Amino acid sequence: MRISYNWLREYVDVKNSAKQAAQWLTMAGLEVKAVEERGKDSILDIEVTTNRPDWLSFIGVARELSAITGKRLKTPKVPVLLPVAIRDKQVKIELADKFLCPRYTGRIIDDVRVGASPGWLKERLDSIGVRSVNNIVDITNFCLFELGQPMHAFDYEKLAGRSIVVRTAKKGEEIITIDGIKRELSPGMLIIADEKRPIAIAGIMGGRDTEVTEDTRVILLESAYFDPISVRKTQRKLGLSSDSSYRFERGVDYEGVLFASHRAARLIVEVCGAKMGVLKDAGVKAAKKNLIKLSVNKANAILNFNLPPIAVKKILTNLGIKVMGAQEELRVEAPSFRADLKTEEDLIEEIARIYGYDKIPTTIPKLVGHPERKSLPRKIEEASRDFMIAQGFDEIITYSLIDRKDLRNIRFRPEEDIVPVANPLSSQQEVLRPTLMPGVLHAARFNINRKTEDLRIFELSKVYYKEGAGDKGYREELNLCFLVSGKTNMGRRQKMDVDFFEIKGVVENLFEELGIEEYVFVNTQAGAFSPGRAAKILIGDSDVGMIGELIREVPDNFDIKKEIFMCEIKFDRLVKFVSMDKKVFLPPKFLPAKRDVSIVVGKNVYIRDLVKTMTDEGGDIVKEVEISDEYFGSQIPDGKKGLTFSIEYLSGDRQLTEQEIEKTHSRIREALVNKFAAAIR
Repeated sequence: MRISYNWLREYVDVKNSAKQAAQWLTMAGLEVKAVEERGKDSILDIEVTTNRPDWLSFIGVARELSAITGKRLKTPKVPVLLPVAIRDKQVKIELADKFLCPRYTGRIIDDVRVGASPGWLKERLDSIGVRSVNNIVDITNFCLFELGQPMHAFDYEKLAGRSIVVRTAKKGEEIITIDGIKRELSPGMLIIADEKRPIAIAGIMGGRDTEVTEDTRVILLESAYFDPISVRKTQRKLGLSSDSSYRFERGVDYEGVLFASHRAARLIVEVCGAKMGVLKDAGVKAAKKNLIKLSVNKANAILNFNLPPIAVKKILTNLGIKVMGAQEELRVEAPSFRADLKTEEDLIEEIARIYGYDKIPTTIPKLVGHPERKSLPRKIEEASRDFMIAQGFDEIITYSLIDRKDLRNIRFRPEEDIVPVANPLSSQQEVLRPTLMPGVLHAARFNINRKTEDLRIFELSKVYYKEGAGDKGYREELNLCFLVSGKTNMGRRQKMDVDFFEIKGVVENLFEELGIEEYVFVNTQAGAFSPGRAAKILIGDSDVGMIGELIREVPDNFDIKKEIFMCEIKFDRLVKFVSMDKKVFLPPKFLPAKRDVSIVVGKNVYIRDLVKTMTDEGGDIVKEVEISDEYFGSQIPDGKKGLTFSIEYLSGDRQLTEQEIEKTHSRIREALVNKFAAAIR
């Protein structure tokens, strides 16, 4: 926007040069891109941000300069002229769409003599590059740049029915605008119409049929507020921009509509020798008040200033902002031309702008300790992902929306926990997954069908459940699901088929990585897992997951012809048991010794109970107990199972003798026989 400095100084008495004023404005946030000297005048080329439509006027810029310099703002004084009774000259105004046009004023002005504008008016418009048309048009343009309120003058005698209807366009309607171009109007575009046809495109341009000419004697002066979004859409669709649309689409001063009408009408009466007629003001007269609480202490703390309340109040008052109270807590009413002021922080920014950003003292930032950049659950998640990759697993990512049939294929229960999708795009996107297993199995089939025989894949992602009864509550949890199939590498090019202990070892190593110690595997049969080859994972009383071989039916449902071992862990439940603190141990000074014990026990005997008995009987010298084999067959009686354990003996203060080891090992075997009726093999 171009601003004449001489014209600007009519509203604020600043003696400084235009370049100094430009510097002040720029430092306050109203950027002046260039200052052009033109004779005795200077033209400021300013860049106005979209949130400050009040700067699109000389009064708005003058108000800013007044607040910066402390000089008084001189707004134009407009005594309201009483209308002269004009027989048979009335107008009817109808707002058919009060949302797109909440306020519209129409004023009749009679005995208008349309002609050339006086020299001062031509000079003002010429200084900012606006061509003079005639005195009526020039006055509306003058008020547009002075106040930021676009206006339009209609030839009153050309209005069919002497009425104004503000409505949206109908299909097939057209208008020839004052630039002589016929434009097709689309439904939804806001227009000004009389009883017969459109006479203006609201907020953008008037029509040729009702424009003011030298023969015009009575005018209807329009001043209104149009919805910014509506004006913007119409302007873009028609490819028609104007000084009016530029302001309306950013938002004009709602309460300035009537003042602008008074200002323009007064000038028309003075310049054109006209008579004031009736004024119709339709719609809501006042904008909704925006009240904001402002703490002076908070403002000073944020800006590192030490301004007293009276200084803060003066800054805001000079910006046209109404301030109530004089202590630390102020109540502020944002004016209608400052729709951008919504919060306390907005007011603090105004204080900083006007007082001066350059006055904010330079300080050394307070030294604070580094905050924790990642939460513990996030660290555990990343550590687990890295561990799985290090174990030779490939990470996969599958869809959160799945087919309900997939849940039946893995025997998922209960059905009532499933979160359905109201309008699924396809049958493959019916529900939010309550388990990661279907997605992992689909990925396994995809890879196996492409000749990837030895498969190790995992996914660490969210699953979803209903929360309580009805459809009001939902929850999401993080799960870890991994799958192994085919053969595992034993080193030196040797491979063997994966089994239950392969996947169990992955869980044990993961828990060791996470510092989880008190966990057990409990033999179980559930859903998709085979009886005798599946287990629950318990940490204390918490059920954290399932592990085992899938029953033959489940891989078949996914068209997989290989044995599949899977584990799914409710990862969120692990967090409270995890210890990320690494423990460091000195290497043993003495050599360990290993002994095996093979037994036959009942199928219902838990391995954890056997391990606990061996650990308790062995005392301090039993370092570790591991199960190395589990077997069934013709040599094992029905209802029994064969187990082989490897026991490591080690002392931290001496080398164990053969006699000590054999004595302890014998005691352990006796305890197994006595407590579990075990048969030693």
